[in-house]
Amino acid sequence: MAIILYMRAGHAYRVSDNLTFQQVNDALDTNPHRFIEVPGPITAVGAGTPGEGQQITHLFVTPDSISHFVVT
Repeated sequence: MAIILYMRAGHAYRVSDNLTFQQVNDALDTNPHRFIEVPGPITAVGAGTPGEGQQITHLFVTPDSISHFVVT
């Protein structure tokens, strides 16, 4: 199972395969104005995403900066 976060800015990040849908959803249900760290490993995917195709060591987001996420 792969979970990809799509940011409102259009960037996309694939999060660790060890995370479940519920874990991601629970983390995003926190305060929407507070930064949370996305557990790694994280891979930048999608055209125009900074570091595309590379592994990201640390990614901090606010829940309201995420447009949607996809589980495949």
